[in-house]
Amino acid sequence: MAHQVRFQQERGKDISTIIQESTAEFERRWAAMEVRLHLISGKDFIALLSSHFQKKYGMSITVNMLFDVKLMMISKRSWPNSINSVLRNRSQIA
Repeated sequence: MAHQVRFQQERGKDISTIIQESTAEFERRWAAMEVRLHLISGKDFIALLSSHFQKKYGMSITVNMLFDVKLMMISKRSWPNSINSVLRNRSQIA
């Protein structure tokens, strides 16, 4: 944003106009989740998520934990219906 401000100032644009336009553009982009994910690095996101879990639940999460959960979700979706049915029935008995 600082580069954009400098660039626009060199073109003779007023600083308050530059800030107003830049803020409006940022808020427009921030409204879409897919854009948010591009605006923050994966490393920073994992750090923020882990910090949130630590503060709220007293536990840390790791990248490996996230991969494990994702793999479980993928594999459960690909299981045949009969296996899912057996697992559901077993969980109701236990």
